[in-house]
Amino acid sequence: MVAYAFLFFAVLNNLHRQETIHLVAYTLVFLACALSFYAIYQFLTGSNRVWHLNKPYPHRASGTYISPNHLGGLLEMTLPLGLAYTFMGRSKPLLKVLIGYSCLVIFVAIGATISRGAWISTAFALVLFVVFLASNRG
Repeated sequence: MVAYAFLFFAVLNNLHRQETIHLVAYTLVFLACALSFYAIYQFLTGSNRVWHLNKPYPHRASGTYISPNHLGGLLEMTLPLGLAYTFMGRSKPLLKVLIGYSCLVIFVAIGATISRGAWISTAFALVLFVVFLASNRG
């Protein structure tokens, strides 16, 4: 726990420029997209393996996690970040399109986890996101 706290503060104290923060956010969204591709592959093929281990959750996508709920939690936190960069970001159009497609893949992977908690929290986060967008029209 102390190591994670140290790592958190080390990263937080070294993000001084806005470009660095954007780079970290883009990396997080594209990493979630890569995990989503693997999770969708697991779901479509019915694979019961994560790397070389058997997972105890058959017919559910879990990506590189053993528990599908953990993957769902990561994806449901990353989806609003990607949507915010898609709709409100000031990046180039090509990058916005790539992030938008990544968000679509993340959304499909949340469905493939078959995690009710992830579905509920994703719905709640998206409702809050839409309310925020509607209240800040500028």
